[in-house]
Amino acid sequence: MIRDALDGTHWNTVHWAFTNLHHVTEGKHEVFRGIASVTEAKMQGQKFLQNAVRALEQNDMQTLGRFVTAPSELFILAVSDRRYPMLSRLWNAAASAEAALG
Repeated sequence: MIRDALDGTHWNTVHWAFTNLHHVTEGKHEVFRGIASVTEAKMQGQKFLQNAVRALEQNDMQTLGRFVTAPSELFILAVSDRRYPMLSRLWNAAASAEAALG
């Protein structure tokens, strides 16, 4: 999602993914290495991503931190819960996508 957005594909929540990835990897993820070469034109229409990239370029961790989502409590869902099948499929899809990225 982040690479797509930096290449010009619009994602309305990419700023969240961008800043949280930066937070959990302490900025060491490879996607942040080429951030200086990303043009404003490629991020056109993605104001929040532009703000996050600008904050990172300016080393403005306070602004960048405002996009970061604090960890939430562990959520335990019983197998008997009517939402379980859907949430289970979503988690499996996310795990598969993550595994495919290597």
